[in-house]
Order: sequence, then structure tokens, then C-alpha cells
Amino acid sequence: MTAEQSNTISIGKAVCIILMLIGHAGPNEYVFNFIYLFHMPFFFFVSGYCFKEKYLDEKKTFVWHRMKGLWWPFVKYNLIFMCFHNFLAYHQFYDNTYNWPDIISRTGQYLLLGKTEQNLGQLWFIRYLLLASLLFLFIHFTTTKLFKSHRETIERSLTLILPLLGAMMLAAQQSYFLVFLALYFYMLGYCCRSVVGKQLSDFKIGIGAIILIVAACYIDHGMVDITLEQIVPYSIIAPIGIFMVMELSRRLSSTKLLKPLLYIGRHTMPIFIFHYIIYDIMSFLWLRFNNIQFTTLDDVTLHQNHHSLLALTAYVVIGLALSLLIDRLLGCCQRVITENIQRIKKNA
Repeated sequence: MTAEQSNTISIGKAVCIILMLIGHAGPNEYVFNFIYLFHMPFFFFVSGYCFKEKYLDEKKTFVWHRMKGLWWPFVKYNLIFMCFHNFLAYHQFYDNTYNWPDIISRTGQYLLLGKTEQNLGQLWFIRYLLLASLLFLFIHFTTTKLFKSHRETIERSLTLILPLLGAMMLAAQQSYFLVFLALYFYMLGYCCRSVVGKQLSDFKIGIGAIILIVAACYIDHGMVDITLEQIVPYSIIAPIGIFMVMELSRRLSSTKLLKPLLYIGRHTMPIFIFHYIIYDIMSFLWLRFNNIQFTTLDDVTLHQNHHSLLALTAYVVIGLALSLLIDRLLGCCQRVITENIQRIKKNA
């Protein structure tokens, strides 16, 4: 992958993580629908796009990287948030507290990528990205070994039928439909590597924008809660949005926004993890400042309902800035601890 391609992907991730912040801050219904057409599929898509062929011979390395980069953050941050759960419940963030059996049960759930803490519901993405990447490794290895001359045809055909398999699961009221949808976008990213990055004409951009604008009027669910009637149209519309983001990223790479967007795009995980709790703290402080009574913060969901452009902007900017600041502070703490441990070992 060239430096230009890497920058395009990082900028695209920055664009989509900012769109996620906007979506979670409570925009009006149309803007919400528009964002949710493509912003999460983009992350599955680029993961497939970035798959390296060397992992066919280094399968253990691939699995280790996936576990370290996805499973461990899922478990780590759920455990950290769980430690503060009762404290936050006492301050009316949640409506329940944990006892020791709850803690033991939830720890097991976190280790198995099951339940998440209340401010970490967005981690469904990590669960399904891990599953999609491991399934793709198995499929890609199998087709390469058994059907080498027809590998591309088989993989592309399988990619096209995955939304239909997902629809079948959804019709049977099975939650596994998300596995098929996640794998679809992952494999689509891999299969489209030869065309990603090619410049789109203004005409194609215009047509794509019109399709997305119209689709947002009819598709009113995101990837995680898509309906049976919308899953196939969604799987067709989302790639259009993905390619639009890639083109926007390519054009932004030659502007003064390059450096800040690269920084954001390379630090999406902390934004993904911390923005929701930051939103809730902002809502809590606002309610306290205005002496508004509430039972729990879940009953108010201020940042989900305000629809004020000024308030939405404040949530997004502060959520973004504080998430990056927390990541920076945690990084500094980790470096200090590591240096002290090395110093102690050296002097021992």
C-alpha cells in the first residue's frame, strides 16, 4: 500500500468517526439516516481492503494481531468501565448497581465478547469486525488452496450472496445476520482493491450524492438494526457512500486539513471508546447546572434529543477533543510506567 493510499484510508476513517460523533450527538432524523447509510460499513470495508496476502502463510500472526487489536480493547475497556459502574449509578447515570455475582457474570460475558457496559454499546462493531476478519481468513485460505484458478470468481460470488444470507437469518429472527453483513462489507473491501482510489468524475459524484440523499428518505435504520425489507437495498447503497467517502478523502489529502484528519484517523479507537461517556457527563453537568431533576440519565438522553446545531456542535467538538486528550494522557502514563519498570529491572 502506498503512502497516498494509506493517507486516503486514514482520512476516510477520520471523516466517518466524525460522522459517528454527529450521529450519536442527536441530529435531526434525516441527517441521522444519511450518516447511518455508510459510516459503519466503511470501517469493515477498509479492514478488508487492508488485508495482506502474507497472512495466508502467517495465520497465527494475523489471529494474534486481531486478538490484540480487537478482543483485548473490548475486554479491557469493558472491565475498566465496570469498575466505575456503581459510582456512576450512585450519581444517577445508570438505574442499577452490580453485586459480586453480577461482576463475575459480566466479566465472563466480556471475555466471550458478549454483553457490553452501558456506555460501550458501540463495541458491537469490534465483536463483528473480529468475527468477519477471522471468517475471511478461513474463506480466503480455503479458496486459495482448493480453487486457486477460480478464487476471485468464488470470493466475489460469495460476497454478492452474503446480504441474501443475512436477510434469511433476519427473517428467521436470528441475530447472526450481522455476521453476514459484516463479512459482506469486509470481503467487498478486499474484492474492490483494484478500483478503490481511482478518481471519480464530478458527474459520478453527483449521481452518488443524489442516490444517498434519496435513500436517506427511505432507509431509516443503520447496520446494527437494519430491517428485513431494507437489508438488501442497504447493502447496495452503503458501498456508494463508501466510495464517496474515499473520493472525499482523496481530495482532502491535498488540503490544509490533511494533518489533523490524519491524526484523528489514526486514533479512532479512543474516540470510539470514550465519546459516549463524555456525552453523558456533558448532559449530567448541563442538567445539574440548570437544576433539572431526573431519576437516571438514561431517562433524559439529552444529547439524543436536543437537535440544536450549537449544542450538537459542542457535543461533537468536546467529545472529539476530550477523547483524544484521554488517549494522549493514557499514552503518557503507559510510557512512564514502562520506563520505570525498565529502570527497576536495569538496577536490579
